[in-house]
Amino acid sequence: MKLFDVQPYAGKRVCVALSGGRDSVALLHFFFENAVRYNIVLSALTCEHGLRGKASRADLAFVERFCRSRKIPLRVFRADVARLAAEQGVGVEEAGRNWRYACFRRVLEEDGADVIATAHHRGDYAETVLFRLARGTSLAGMNAFPKRPGIVRPFLHVTRAAIDAYIEENALPYVEDESNADERFTRNRLRRSVLPVLEETIPGAAEHLVQFAERAAADEDYLSSLARPYVTAEKGEARVPVELPAPLFLRASLAAMKACGVTQDYTAVNLQDVARLQTLQSGRRIDLPKGLIAVREQRDIVFFRPTALPEREVAFGLKDFSADGYALTVSAGDRRNALAVDLDAFPKECVVRTRREGDVFTPFKGTQRTLKKFLTDRKIPARLGHSLPLVACGNVVYAVCGVEISDAVRITERTVRRGALFTPMRTPETRYKGVVSMHPDCERILITEEQLAAKVKEAGRWITEHFRGKSPVAVCNLKGSFVFFSDLVRATEVDLETDFMAVSSYGSETVSAGRPKITRHLFSSVEGKDVILVEDIVDTGRTLITLRNFFKERGAKSVTVVALLDKPSRRVVDSHADYTCFEVGDYFIVGYGLDYDEKYRNLPYIAVLKESVYEK
Repeated sequence: MKLFDVQPYAGKRVCVALSGGRDSVALLHFFFENAVRYNIVLSALTCEHGLRGKASRADLAFVERFCRSRKIPLRVFRADVARLAAEQGVGVEEAGRNWRYACFRRVLEEDGADVIATAHHRGDYAETVLFRLARGTSLAGMNAFPKRPGIVRPFLHVTRAAIDAYIEENALPYVEDESNADERFTRNRLRRSVLPVLEETIPGAAEHLVQFAERAAADEDYLSSLARPYVTAEKGEARVPVELPAPLFLRASLAAMKACGVTQDYTAVNLQDVARLQTLQSGRRIDLPKGLIAVREQRDIVFFRPTALPEREVAFGLKDFSADGYALTVSAGDRRNALAVDLDAFPKECVVRTRREGDVFTPFKGTQRTLKKFLTDRKIPARLGHSLPLVACGNVVYAVCGVEISDAVRITERTVRRGALFTPMRTPETRYKGVVSMHPDCERILITEEQLAAKVKEAGRWITEHFRGKSPVAVCNLKGSFVFFSDLVRATEVDLETDFMAVSSYGSETVSAGRPKITRHLFSSVEGKDVILVEDIVDTGRTLITLRNFFKERGAKSVTVVALLDKPSRRVVDSHADYTCFEVGDYFIVGYGLDYDEKYRNLPYIAVLKESVYEK
């Protein structure tokens, strides 16, 4: 009688987990009968749990006789599982399962076998599925027997009836664990009472349960594969976009938790708590197992473990401050991804420290404000704002390392000693003049190529989720948006049309003239269509109002605005984009499609234009 195909195990060293019960006896015997034909090196292992006293020892004696009579090598493991359960704070069943798999891993790691074969069969599969469904499992819980390295389950497609027939045909002895008949245990009651009645009432019910679980496991694998790309994990923290639909958000959140080391001891309640952050304001946080924290930061949920902040301040100078607890290196000259400063412009009393109440800051080419307001305006998360190294004298901050320098220490024509402030805590949004490869007409790089690519990808995901199942038309407002538009439409996964128009409010000026004028109309009608207007920059807000009205007058079903940049300090009317990639200060900026007098559109980054260029 053939129970399963042995060919996949040909030429391998197979170790069967043998309890002495009918299922494992049938499995070992079937391998034994086919070992010579398929060149299988057969062995067995047994785990004595120390739970049933004399009966347990009798089962072990049976297993030893069974293997000895057939000259099958046997390895015996013994443990006091009740004591292990108490030490681990888990149930006896869970402790026993964990210990058994530890024994399996030990055999594999010691090169005692190529695979460990267990005797879980089709009935076990149905029983487990029914048990988990009754307890309220998710799709992930339908994967009753997940793949484990080195573990094989040849009987998963073999029924209980087939195993019983094989035992009878070969007159095989076996032992019966008397606890399996005790219906005080839930699994026993399901096996002995519930499943038989269900099968009698609905013939084929057990097989249908298994088939459902297999389909559910496949669905889970697919949904998880869709969710994983939305997780950004780096340097001990992970991020998940809040806009994801619930099926992807929960799976992405779980993947983020696992990326941060929480691979077990989490519950459905933990994931529900994370999901609530989607509806809360930025800055709200929750505690998760193993010291992990999840916090809402703008459009992301960030998973991280807090680190202790250095308490003492350290005198500022040319040195590596890591030994003092600060992630900061101050060096002479220029350094990539560092803030460039005039070293002689810092007061001699400056120190390196973290944020304090009452700190004030005058950013590069900006006006003085509280440091708290500056960080808020720049959308720097509170957890990062409190940990970033500062260079300060009293309550005056001269550098927010990794973010911005004070106008007082900027490099000028009078600078003698150039310096670089580098921190790995954050890829700076600013790189100052003197950085290799920057255009000589630019004062500093405001947004790097890498930051642009990451944000475009994120914006593409946002469009994909918001327009899934629709066929919108994406409209590029020429000319400033053309590079952003080109990258953005390729980052989406929806079927969309494209069209182009032109509205001008700048010309060769450096500030918006405030009089938007449509200079090129659409090629096609937008009547009844969902329009995605792609803008380079939202300034006064007047252009947005003009274009929203333009599309509504032409019968557009909806108008969604995706903007590369937002200048809230220049706003004169209440008009905002639906999605904004970056918020910037009141600078005249060029690059990545943005121009001054039709120049600089081809720069791969966005940079601040020198005043001397447009004051000529």
